[in-house]
Amino acid sequence: MPDWLLYILIAVAVVVAVAAMVAVAFWFDAWSDARDDRDDGDSPRTRFRRVVDRYSAMAQQLDSLDDRAHSPASPAVEAELRRRWQECRDAFLEVDRIVQATGLTPDSPGREFRRHAGEIRTADDAAARMQQASDAVDRLLALERDDPAGRHDRLTDLIGDINEAEADHWDSEWAYPQLQHLEEQVRQLREEVSGTPDTAGLLDRVVTVTRDLDDITTRAGQAAA
Repeated sequence: MPDWLLYILIAVAVVVAVAAMVAVAFWFDAWSDARDDRDDGDSPRTRFRRVVDRYSAMAQQLDSLDDRAHSPASPAVEAELRRRWQECRDAFLEVDRIVQATGLTPDSPGREFRRHAGEIRTADDAAARMQQASDAVDRLLALERDDPAGRHDRLTDLIGDINEAEADHWDSEWAYPQLQHLEEQVRQLREEVSGTPDTAGLLDRVVTVTRDLDDITTRAGQAAA
């Protein structure tokens, strides 16, 4: 076989091999993206979308949340409102920093999301803390200002939050029993609320429960990561 023909055959083989590798890479990206679109919420792409949605919504609410958190309040909730505002602001800034550092957009290739999976998970956790803190501000203000029927509804919402945490951590030997105990406390509060003249006492107990809830879910999430 002439040398020139051998060189041509080798060159063709190399081109075919490279083309096959490129095709496999594109196929893998397409397959991964399709899998992400139908996953259970844990893929980097889905997490990133959730982060962006929460971040965008909070960006529009941050100033009004600041005003609400620093509005006149009773001593029972004033310090907690300020603390929650700081938590929300700090988490918002953390999400902003991470998103900017990755350079990702919702339309980025799947391989880029997978490359930044660790940062996205951190941003997702921060966005969840941000939302928890914002919800806590609104709940505390509503509990302070509502009538008994409104307080009953707010406590029902809090029970719903605890139920979601129970569903997320049902397999945790230590977190699940503690969450059940918190649920019992809030159910007891809800039974008492219509006849409770001690608003400060009620709010103090709600503050304790919400702090415990955040602490349990944070530690359980870290243990599962």
